[in-house]
Amino acid sequence: MIFAENVKKEAENIEGYFVQFFASEGLAVKFINNAQGVISKPLYPYQEKNIDLDDYTMSYLNNDFNKTLAEFKKTITNIRNHTISSIAEIDTLKQKYWLNQYVEGQNQTDIPKLKQSRLYSFGNEIWGSIYDKYGLEKLYYLVNHPCLATDIFFNILKEKQKSN
Repeated sequence: MIFAENVKKEAENIEGYFVQFFASEGLAVKFINNAQGVISKPLYPYQEKNIDLDDYTMSYLNNDFNKTLAEFKKTITNIRNHTISSIAEIDTLKQKYWLNQYVEGQNQTDIPKLKQSRLYSFGNEIWGSIYDKYGLEKLYYLVNHPCLATDIFFNILKEKQKSN
């Protein structure tokens, strides 16, 4: 039983590490750039949105939301079923996918077309939508307990799908 508990705690640590990664830029674009996401609303809806963010990039990433969400869900599933079992694997995935600034099909020898990576837009979706629904106190709590944030984010997504 102790082994199973340790395996679960390690998976929670890896999941928390992965999800907390999105807080840095996600919260910055939410609170500083007034980002408009697919799920996350701008902090100030009647003011300019996506301040100092590249229009092409934000449009591309918002339009790519479903693919990005699928990658996020796949990663969480792989962490929870222990297919991904180390921080090093998460770091490799972050570099390969989440920090990648190339658009699909773009040659890696070209200048990247995106000015921000998925870390920015999807971080805004996760942490921004949590703020939108629950406010600052819960947001702070979850940033410090990030393994709890994933299921809360998934519940926000379910509620959003039901309302559409």
